[in-house]
Amino acid sequence: MKRAPKTSSFSRILDALSCYPGICERMTYDGEPAMKLERYLAWGERKYEFETCVEGKPCKGLDRKIVKTLPLFDRLADYSANGVNTEKKKAYLAYSFVFALIEEMVEINKGKEEAKANAKADFGGVSREIDVSLVDAKVGDYVMVHAGFAIAMIDEKEAKETIELWKEMLEKSV
Repeated sequence: MKRAPKTSSFSRILDALSCYPGICERMTYDGEPAMKLERYLAWGERKYEFETCVEGKPCKGLDRKIVKTLPLFDRLADYSANGVNTEKKKAYLAYSFVFALIEEMVEINKGKEEAKANAKADFGGVSREIDVSLVDAKVGDYVMVHAGFAIAMIDEKEAKETIELWKEMLEKSV
């Protein structure tokens, strides 16, 4: 575990979490462990204690924070070694782990609210608020949006062509 790579993918964390208590020890298709874990999370309650550690790491001029997952997995291994032998205990353990991790992420995000660069974007007539802190956008620019973040600038000609293609596909599907 000391040499495990860092990941920004929450699904990889859920995949690993599902293995410890024996929820899904062998993956036969992508996403299977996380999908099997969902059932346990729905049943779970916070019955186990997990302490989160956060490391500050400046990156490209941004004050980024990293939730250290290895201590969480160390604690998970301790709990698993002491017998998580019922479905209910598995649910409690999984829920407690995810709750601690998400709780820490929410706390990190709360401190960032004022620093967020928000903008209102038009998605074919539907307005949404997006975060533009990752790009150098101004009013009238076209951006690619993923998960509420503008992640890339798009050339106006390319953007208009893409919008037209979407309109054609929507018309054909009706």
